[in-house]
Amino acid sequence: MGKEVDRHLFSEGRKRVLCLDGGGIRGLLSVAVLERVEAILRARQPAEKQPTFVLSDYFDLIAGTSTGSIIAALLALGKTMKEVRAAYEELGPLIFSKPRAGAPVLQAKYEAGPFDAELKDALHETTLGGHGLRTGLLITCHRMDNGSAWILCNNKEGKYWRHDSTRPIRHLVRASAAAPTYFDPIILPIGNAQTGLFLDGAMSGLNNPSLATLIYVLGAEYKLGWKAGVDELFMLSVGTGYKRYLRDQADFAGKIVGFQASDALTGLIHQSSFQALMTMQALSYSTEPFILNGEVSGLADTNIAGKPLLHFERVDAPLDGETQQKDLGLFLNEAELEDLERMDNCKKPNLGNLHLIGQRYAARLKETRLPSTFDIGAAP
Repeated sequence: MGKEVDRHLFSEGRKRVLCLDGGGIRGLLSVAVLERVEAILRARQPAEKQPTFVLSDYFDLIAGTSTGSIIAALLALGKTMKEVRAAYEELGPLIFSKPRAGAPVLQAKYEAGPFDAELKDALHETTLGGHGLRTGLLITCHRMDNGSAWILCNNKEGKYWRHDSTRPIRHLVRASAAAPTYFDPIILPIGNAQTGLFLDGAMSGLNNPSLATLIYVLGAEYKLGWKAGVDELFMLSVGTGYKRYLRDQADFAGKIVGFQASDALTGLIHQSSFQALMTMQALSYSTEPFILNGEVSGLADTNIAGKPLLHFERVDAPLDGETQQKDLGLFLNEAELEDLERMDNCKKPNLGNLHLIGQRYAARLKETRLPSTFDIGAAP
């Protein structure tokens, strides 16, 4: 592991974290937001450093689940957002290229071969302890055979670093993105000649990895030694599009049990992400709290820890037509709106709409949501 990673993870001073949700091809929304974030932060660098600036220079830890883990891995390797977008737009159609007959009732919808091949091409054989990484990287997945959440980080002080340091990043991303009904689970060695069966990190309730990441960076057991406080820790959490989860009663009741279970699982992922976000906002300060619901709004007047543990900003774009028309000036028909919700719709019109929504939303991102006190080189 290189000196750059050591500096990000173990040096003194304020710390900056980027957390990226899962959501399949809707990760293009995250990409559009991050393009704007990169542009804002690049403009704050000295002129001579702007041409080579990348987000791994700024963020001390980049965490991701599922599609977020793909973006996180590319960023941690020092890629620009232009490179990430190009890789992502190429990866998506190839990953979701071979649907199986009889899926998803009898088997996973897609063959994993193209996914594995593209991850190998993009990430090669770089390991979690390899020198290719330029900052901290955290990936979540779910070990199905013992029901445990796995949080893997290039933290040399971690208890299981002896095993984790040699793990190829592409294997961890593949495990994190093994969404049920879409891809088969993956079997990976876990050490001591044993193996584990892994699924998407969302199956551990970590589709939004921000709360798990907060515990990781502040928990004494992980030995990072980071400090809590609104002026000590900044986290940017980026989603893959949001819409209230609604299902027609009669339609749900009329489905066969297998499809009911699939719908219920989707609802569970949605709600666990919501609860993680709600908890984060109850523990932190935000310049623009994300509106959770009509009862609590953004929990701006609540701090269950007594004082904010961090400065937390949640950025996510709306997927419902009414909000898009009102806030973003976009008018999509019903079929286009339905396409936006699908995690595997890689048709060009849908990809274009996803990125356009992300761009329109990102254009409204105020620079103050990236606080200047956390700028590289800012006075302590």
